[in-house]
Amino acid sequence: MSDDWYFADGEEPVGPLTLQELQKKLRTLRDPGKVLVWHAGFSDWMRANDVSELRKQTLRAPPVPTSRPNKEADPKEEFHRRDDRPIQRGIAGWLILPSAGTFSAAF
Repeated sequence: MSDDWYFADGEEPVGPLTLQELQKKLRTLRDPGKVLVWHAGFSDWMRANDVSELRKQTLRAPPVPTSRPNKEADPKEEFHRRDDRPIQRGIAGWLILPSAGTFSAAF
């Protein structure tokens, strides 16, 4: 079988290339999995991601998230309201209720 590979650059085919040359080229492209490729024996152009010989060169790590998903609350982390006042946590926030009731009952 021929070792002539082609890839589409816009509407223009580029090639013939050896498999190694095509693999090297795919590593330099931004989204190599979507690049159309053709090789003798293919009935039509295929995405590089769908060709077993090229799949390794098309894998890219996903984008780094800007915030941690499913972030569990850190008990040391202080939470704030929208107006940046700290939220009372634990028993300290509840102790004000009996004090307020006692104070208002005195008057």
